[in-house]
Amino acid sequence: MRKEWVRAVRPSGSRAELAIRGALVAGSRGTFTADIGISGGRIVALAEEVRGERELDARGLVALPGVIDPHVHLEDVAGDGTPTADDFASGTASAAAGGVTTILDFISPAPGQDFLDAFRRRRAEAARGSRIDFGLHCCLPAGGDDPAAAVAALVREGVTSFKAFTVYEGLALDAFELFRAMRATAAQGAVLMLHAETGEIVDGLVREFVARGDVRPLYHAYSRPAFCEEAAVAEALALHRAVGGDLYFVHVSTRAAVDRIAAEKRRPGWRVFAETCPQYLLLAEDRLTGPQGERYICSPPLRPRGELELLWASVAAGDVDTVGTDHCPFPAAARSGKPSFAQVPNGLGGLGFSLELMFSHGVATGRITIERLVALMCENPARIFGLWPQKGRISPGADADVVLLKPATPHRLSVRDLPGNEDYSVYEGFESTVQVEYTISRGEVVYDRRTGVAGEPGRGWFLGQRVGRPVL
Repeated sequence: MRKEWVRAVRPSGSRAELAIRGALVAGSRGTFTADIGISGGRIVALAEEVRGERELDARGLVALPGVIDPHVHLEDVAGDGTPTADDFASGTASAAAGGVTTILDFISPAPGQDFLDAFRRRRAEAARGSRIDFGLHCCLPAGGDDPAAAVAALVREGVTSFKAFTVYEGLALDAFELFRAMRATAAQGAVLMLHAETGEIVDGLVREFVARGDVRPLYHAYSRPAFCEEAAVAEALALHRAVGGDLYFVHVSTRAAVDRIAAEKRRPGWRVFAETCPQYLLLAEDRLTGPQGERYICSPPLRPRGELELLWASVAAGDVDTVGTDHCPFPAAARSGKPSFAQVPNGLGGLGFSLELMFSHGVATGRITIERLVALMCENPARIFGLWPQKGRISPGADADVVLLKPATPHRLSVRDLPGNEDYSVYEGFESTVQVEYTISRGEVVYDRRTGVAGEPGRGWFLGQRVGRPVL
């Protein structure tokens, strides 16, 4: 083992509470075989030999930092009031089974609601149910006052990322509102997340299609063409040049949009980031034409099949910074039988399968390296959202969030194997070459493949996010 990886924060020879023995440890800079010592919920040693009061034989297993999913929607409702399939307890059960140890969810203040009141209510909801650690972004609704004071107040509470939209009635910010949102977040050193689609065109196309009877699920994709995403990204980047700050584009679905973001990223001093999701790497818009096409409705929509490999290339090249799931599943019955695509609750699940999917269809196929996987799903989300160095790494001093994978275990994914509340999955039957054997959150085994989820609802901690994030 390379000498620089032999580290400890406890005196040599002391016993850890838990020792993970003989794992192949993966980081963003390389892999190496080591023992991991854990005490008091933190990693205390990473060395050739660590002994513990309890020991876990990890020979033949791959150890990754616990996955951080920066984009989930648990215990939420669709625009028509339909509740999501997963609340915090069920969703984080699936997360633990999938190697996810931290989620970042959303506060959605109601019109006129005080932002601090909305934050406290949402934090309490999450704290009651979450089995793993969680942080919160805050959505910025349209039509309100200058958000500067509210942003500053939430930053003091540890909410340092804010989401804006350029689409959806009641949420879409006009150009001046978006400018104010950027100005407010930049002034606090916070992150502005952006759902970028040109809402006026989307709304107009939806009206046209419905009026002429083109209401099948495929027309959901046609109503949100790729140029709407690219145009909204371009407009936001133009505003960002005037304001500065950290700008993070959520669920980017096209190579053209990624290319615009990547070009901006290469400008000295400009901090912009791109997130994509497994659905845009693995599912194409032809899924919308099947007998259950409504189950594949999400926004942005699934794209033509040729777009998938182009997006994988962007991921491999480093032009995409993170992979989140945008986990927002609804029961099958709530999505079927609707008279129009426009009335189908919008969103897909994926929280419990994202790591296996990205490993099996990215690392195992040679599309990306395991180091790139760790950067995308662990290290970069921690750095961007103010959780580094507490989260996102296997290193002495960090939280003991570790997932142990067993490679070369081919099987097919099934929603029946998830402990959450989803009654179907868009990834049903997908091939996987790896299995999550153990998920460890702050030193506690919260998932063991043999015995199931052990983490109790409410054990997750709220993570106050910091400003002044390290550069990727």
